[in-house]
Amino acid sequence: MDEEDAIRYDNAIHEIQTDTSKIASILKENILVTTSTLKSYNNTLEAIKSNEHELNVAIDALYEDIKNLTYISRELGIRSRILELTSMLENSLLALSFKVEDIVNSVMFDFKQQVLSDTRRADAFDLRHSAHQLRNETRIKTEWDSYHNNNRLRARVYEIEQWRSTLQELLDLLDREMASLKEEKASTERELEQLNLPLLVCSECLSNRDGRRSTELTYDLADTELKKELCVTESNKKMLIDRCQSAWEKINKLEVVKFKLQLDLNDKNEALQIDKDMLNLDKDCANITYKTDSLKTPKRMITNQQWQDKCEATKQMAILELQDTLRLRESLFVARGRARNALRAQTDVTNYMLRRRIYDTQRARNELDWQKLKMEENMDKLATELKTMGEQFADKVNALKVAETRLETRGYRPGYELAADEADIGLKDEVRSLRETIRQLQEKLDCAKATYNALEAASIKIGIDLNDKNQSLETDTRALEMRAALEPKRPTGLSKNLVLASMADEVPKMEAF
Repeated sequence: MDEEDAIRYDNAIHEIQTDTSKIASILKENILVTTSTLKSYNNTLEAIKSNEHELNVAIDALYEDIKNLTYISRELGIRSRILELTSMLENSLLALSFKVEDIVNSVMFDFKQQVLSDTRRADAFDLRHSAHQLRNETRIKTEWDSYHNNNRLRARVYEIEQWRSTLQELLDLLDREMASLKEEKASTERELEQLNLPLLVCSECLSNRDGRRSTELTYDLADTELKKELCVTESNKKMLIDRCQSAWEKINKLEVVKFKLQLDLNDKNEALQIDKDMLNLDKDCANITYKTDSLKTPKRMITNQQWQDKCEATKQMAILELQDTLRLRESLFVARGRARNALRAQTDVTNYMLRRRIYDTQRARNELDWQKLKMEENMDKLATELKTMGEQFADKVNALKVAETRLETRGYRPGYELAADEADIGLKDEVRSLRETIRQLQEKLDCAKATYNALEAASIKIGIDLNDKNQSLETDTRALEMRAALEPKRPTGLSKNLVLASMADEVPKMEAF
């Protein structure tokens, strides 16, 4: 209740008091009129009584005169006296009768009229009083009903506004969460696209390493770590794909929740506008009419408790989806960080194993180079020795030929000249000695040639191994160079300062022209 209502109720009470005073004054006037009427009626009755008394006296006198007439003679004077009295009595009776009749008629008419007037006035007063009371009661009841209904409408408008503001806040939060989730999904998709390079590099490294030859084609630690890196990349890719799929499904769910919230918000805005229009509607408005069935209940109408439950259910649905979206965004961020860390760790291990393999290969290559060098030196020395031994062998063969020629020629001496002299014995000993020497030289020469051939074969094998080592070293070096693209780009200059100051997102991006 406000000040205007209080003033209006004071005016109504003052009017009631004024009407009560008027009714009291009218009652007093009616009482005075009734009192004066009764007084005049009493006076008329007293006059009738006095005339009746005079008539009785005249009748008594007439009776005495008649009684005296029986004793007095029947004279003419008496008879005339009787006639005069009789005529006078008739006239009196006639006048009295007319007067009494007029008085009675006047009194009765005045009384009836007064009673009828009093009744009519009393009925009119009662009617006016009851009508005034009814008007006041109905006006007060109508005003109070309108006041209570206006308060109910205001409370309903306030309640709907509170729910509308709550749903609007939830809708704004939902929009922000959807934008953040879409941004996280885009970041995850970019991270997923960036995994194609490690996958391609790792596959290329494995393909190149599969081109190694001979004994270099082994399942070493570098090959194992490359395969582990390939598995880690594939698992990260699968994990990020699953997260992106979950984010896409969650975005669709958020779209459905947003549609429901928007629909509920539109309904509340429409209902709020209707309630505000009805709150501003009064009896002086132009668009008020009788309705055919204003008390009908629509089929779709629900109770207030059901409405409250529905609003609360919509609110809880939005809050649960927001919480689930927050957890999903955190899981996306954690999945990206976990994937980057796992891939970075495995990349570091793989690079280390590749560098270690390159180091081992270089050391083995250097060892083979040294062995090949020593082998070639030995082969050169052995070749020189073989050449010398060949010359010695040829010299011994020529000496043997000379000795055998001497013996053969001395065997043609004639007669007793063909004697086993000292020269013949010496030549035979020389031949035997030269043959033994040639045999030894031949054996040594064969052994030397075999050794040389073995050294040459070993040198060829070392050369092949060395080529394999060089090819393997080149493959691993090329793989390591290829993997340099996987190294994160370290910011320098302004970019490094922005990253260290955590202001990279606040500086506008400059587009490249």
